[in-house]
Order: sequence, then C-alpha cells, then structure tokens
Amino acid sequence: MAKSSATLKRLEDIKGFLIDLDGVIYSKGKPVPGAVETVHWLKNKGVPYRFVSNTSVISRHSVVNNMKAMGFEVEEREVITAAYVTAQYIRSKGNVSVLLLAYDDVRKDFAGIRFDSEKPDYVIIGSRDDGYGYESLRKAFNCIYNGAKFIAIHKNRIWMRPDGLTMGVGAYVNMLEYATNVNAITIGKPEKEFFHQALIDLNLDPVNVAMLGDDLESDIQGAQNTGMKGIFALSGKYNRSDCAKLNVKPDLIIDDISDIRKLLVFP
Repeated sequence: MAKSSATLKRLEDIKGFLIDLDGVIYSKGKPVPGAVETVHWLKNKGVPYRFVSNTSVISRHSVVNNMKAMGFEVEEREVITAAYVTAQYIRSKGNVSVLLLAYDDVRKDFAGIRFDSEKPDYVIIGSRDDGYGYESLRKAFNCIYNGAKFIAIHKNRIWMRPDGLTMGVGAYVNMLEYATNVNAITIGKPEKEFFHQALIDLNLDPVNVAMLGDDLESDIQGAQNTGMKGIFALSGKYNRSDCAKLNVKPDLIIDDISDIRKLLVFP
C-alpha cells in the first residue's frame, strides 16, 4: 500500500492502537498473514497497544493461550475482552447472582461470582455458535420478565465461524428485548465505556489512538464515536461494499494489519 499525503495526515497524531482479534490478528484459528510480525514490530518500537475483543466464546485466559500457540508475544494484561469486562462489572455490584448463557469456558472469567439458574439478579447472554436451545432462552426470558437485569456481553450483528458467516448474539439479544420489553445493558464494543477502559489502560487520549478492526459497526463506528480513528481491515468479515450498506466511513482502509508497518513511521 502506497503512502499518500492524505493518509499520512490522518495518521500523524497516532501514538497507540486498539486492535481487534478475530479477523485482524487471526482468522479461522490461524494468524492473519503478517500479524505475528506486526505485533512484534509494534512491541519493539515501544508503541502502546491493547487487544480488544467482543469474544464471549472463550475466556480471556484461553484467548491468550491460543494466541501464544499461534506464535504471538502476548501477556494477559494486554487483552481486554467483553466477557472479562462484564465479569468485572458484575463484581462491582457486590454479592449478586447471574444466569449466564455462554460456553462453559467463559465461566472462568466469572470465577467467584454466584450462578443461579432460577432467580438470578442478572441474566447475561454471550455468543454460542450452536445456538442456545429454546428452553435456555425461555428461562432467560422468564427471569428477565420477572425482574432480573439483562446484560448483553455485546450485540454483534454477525460473526465469522470457520465454516462461514453466521448470526451474531445481537439477534438473540434483540429477540429477548422485544419479548420482555427490557433493554439490555451492553458491555462490549461499540459502547463508549468499553473503549474508555481500554484508553485508560493505554494512558492515551482518544485523538492519539486508532482502532484497527474488521467490524464496521462495533470497531470502526464505535471507535469514531469515542473520538478515535477507525482503521478498517479487509482481512475479516466485511468488505469495501459493506461500508456504503452500513453507512460507515473508515478513516483508512487496509488489506490487513501488516500494512501498518508500511504506513507508519515510529522512532
């Protein structure tokens, strides 16, 4: 990718990055070409970054272990997942109980939190690519309808499985919101509070940070609404034509994360 004066102008204030995982760092269980080398390059240059993901399929600990197995240099403190932040939110509420609709591995993020499938204080829904089953959704509906607070770990529209695109958890969240007439508290991207927590971790102002992601709504639009630049990577689930469909205008479009090394000059 050639450098243009307009491109360099858009990136001249960037001092750090928030980087999405699935579709940017890895895809279908394998590193995106050039991703391992680019992360190593950022680390060697001393450029601050955090990996930010809406994943609610596996725990943060498992995310880190998987990344290490792919060859990435990564520490657990560098990874911020929506499921982990949701668990932190619940802990801040004191001795409350939850009904969690997610894979068992995600429960590791909720260690020490009380689970209750009958009369929980909170119903929390995360991703399951095999669906939830009618009875699980019916139980969640009844708990919310009878007063439990409703939390969506995120509301992604779609996500990429190894065998192709599928509906995201947002479709199920919207279904429960409609049936219960209760709006869910959403934790992950594109919520501003999620991004603000990551920015505090970076110790940088939004104008000095770029979000590198493949999700036009959760990553790009969410980052822009928080005051950051949005860099759209074509290595994931959306393509250029989706920008017009979703009315999202990235600050920059790149083929994959390796283009960052060609576009940016750090000491």
